[in-house]
Amino acid sequence: MLVNTLKLESISAAGSVGFLLIFTVVNDTGFKLSKEIGGKKSIPLLGAIFYFIAKVALLVQHYSVSKSDVFIAIGIIGFCFVIYIQKQNIKINKTFKASLAILLLKSN
Repeated sequence: MLVNTLKLESISAAGSVGFLLIFTVVNDTGFKLSKEIGGKKSIPLLGAIFYFIAKVALLVQHYSVSKSDVFIAIGIIGFCFVIYIQKQNIKINKTFKASLAILLLKSN
């Protein structure tokens, strides 16, 4: 659907920002779990910092060329986060309901 309604540059910008966001998070996670995985903290920390800088540079460059591309990219990624949060809330609600049902059965 997006292919038929958006310019290729907008879709490309969203993909690039999403890619950089994912690898920023991967490196941040590597930094936080460095003790558990037996790795150095400096490598994932530098990776997270450089990916974040690259993401900001990409957004600034796209903003100077086409502001709508940046807003579309941020909107697509924001929409993905909304869906993710909604699915997490559904899982939490199911877990809560199951726990509540177990407690009610045990109390009877």
